[in-house]
Amino acid sequence: MRVARIRSLEFESKALADEYEIDVKGNGQDWVPEAEQIMVVRTTTTSIILLLTFESQKIADKVTKRLGLWADENGPDSWSNRYTDNFALEGLITAHHSQNKTYAKHTFFSGRCLCGNVTYQCTAKPNLILNCHCEDCRRATGSVYGTNVFVDEKALELSGEVSSYSHTADSGNTMTKRFCKNCGTLFFGNSSGRTTVSIRAGTIDQTEIIKPLMNVFYEKRISSTPIDKSLPSYPAMPSTEAFEKAK
Repeated sequence: MRVARIRSLEFESKALADEYEIDVKGNGQDWVPEAEQIMVVRTTTTSIILLLTFESQKIADKVTKRLGLWADENGPDSWSNRYTDNFALEGLITAHHSQNKTYAKHTFFSGRCLCGNVTYQCTAKPNLILNCHCEDCRRATGSVYGTNVFVDEKALELSGEVSSYSHTADSGNTMTKRFCKNCGTLFFGNSSGRTTVSIRAGTIDQTEIIKPLMNVFYEKRISSTPIDKSLPSYPAMPSTEAFEKAK
């Protein structure tokens, strides 16, 4: 039985929240080596949800007790005096997972915009990751190509206000792109021809999952663009069979 512990933190400023997020991502596994996974989810510019998963209830309880003692002993010299903790350490939410039934969704990866006003979580692994060299992706991202991460739309949970822009893609389908209303970060693309969502890879927190499998619209690439020759390249969007073969 896996056990998840969740801690909600509210910081005095965005700068402190940024510092804490970097600290946890760099050192969290050293602080809590018993954790199978440590995930930082940014909900607003100053709010963070810390998610830790453990192999068993016994291990989770042991770690909770140790961290509680550490916080009591190190109070003023720790992060404790720099944020408001919405849940007491001993009162962390516990989610139990069994082989046949799940009571809490598992977040596979998360992301946010530049300003932090919009965040998202995805509860499924990507179906496909590719580098797209089409003109639409270049102009929408402001880069020489776009790296797109495709997931099932129902697996994506969005928090925050977004604006949208729709246009006709080369395929003839209607493409709708979604942006943060405040900072303009491009998050997703939805096509009328499919039920998946294409997430812009640069918004993802867990960068280690970004492993493109192919280049598409290769003939429209900018000639000076560095290309990974180990990946297959297609002149346009390939067939479904090519996608399956790449996986």
